[in-house]
Parts: sequence; C-alpha cells; structure tokens
Amino acid sequence: ITLSGGRAVQIYFDAEYKAQVESELADYAGYIDVLVLNHGSRRPAQRFPNKLYMDTPLTLAALNMADKVAKGMVDRKKGTMIFAGGQALRRPAETMDHLTGRPVYVDWIRRLSSQLRPSGVHVAHVILDGKVDQEQTETSEVLEGHIDVHKVADEYWRIHSEKPGCWTTE
Repeated sequence: ITLSGGRAVQIYFDAEYKAQVESELADYAGYIDVLVLNHGSRRPAQRFPNKLYMDTPLTLAALNMADKVAKGMVDRKKGTMIFAGGQALRRPAETMDHLTGRPVYVDWIRRLSSQLRPSGVHVAHVILDGKVDQEQTETSEVLEGHIDVHKVADEYWRIHSEKPGCWTTE
C-alpha cells in the first residue's frame, strides 16, 4: 500500500464504544478507503435468562464504525467496508455467547451493503475459519491451525479491488 503512495494504519481500540471510535478515527474518517473491522472477543459468555442475546458488542462495534466512515466513502463515491468474523465451531464454549446474535449481524451487513452499493461503497462480510497468526513475520512459518496474516491481507485487498457490479458480499 505504501509503495503505491497509499497509507495504511492499524488501530486497536474497543469499537463498541462510540466515544473511542470518534477519538481514534477523528483524523482519518473522511479519508478511509478500506475499513476492516475484525472484532475479536474472548469475554466469558454473558447469561441473559429469558432474553435473546443479540451479540451486542459486535453489532455496536460494526454500527459505530460504519456510522463514522460511511459519509466520507459516500461523498467520495468509493470505499470498502469489510466486517470479519470468526468461525464459531473453533471457539471455546465459554466465548460462544455471540451465536444467537450472529444472524442479526450478518443480515445487518447485507442490508448495509444494499444501501451503500448505489453510492459506490462495497460492504462485505468475511468469515475467518481459524486464528489469524498476527505474530508472523516475513520469514516465520504459520503455526499449525492458524491463518497466514499476509494471505488474509491479500484477500482483503482482492475484495477491495473488485469491480463494481461484481462485488463479493460474503
């Protein structure tokens, strides 16, 4: 990205809190061409007796991030939002409280995609079937059962580079 004159910024913060989104993206929001939200949660499952848990942290993070960057993308008539999620079958049981809300989250992404597509904004949902090896360097090997972080980045770039009308949404 930087070799082609672009700028890549990796920011870690809790996107489910709107104030943190506002603060962390204040200098970037109008200029973001590609947003990747990889909301990871290793929180213990929350128990809500007699209530349907709607994956609140993940959904809030997605809503907050989309709200912050969508206007700039729509104004420029280009941009990509990629919402990454993990495969539930590989998660420990104590972190699976998100499962009941996953269909709502995926449906929201599809609706956001339909809404923003006419404005030139590409929205996609990507499932990562395993743990991304973030500690990997150019010379290190990917650990067994982990996903190569460079291949994930290449796939995100491929999705961003798709021609309008042929966009991947999932």
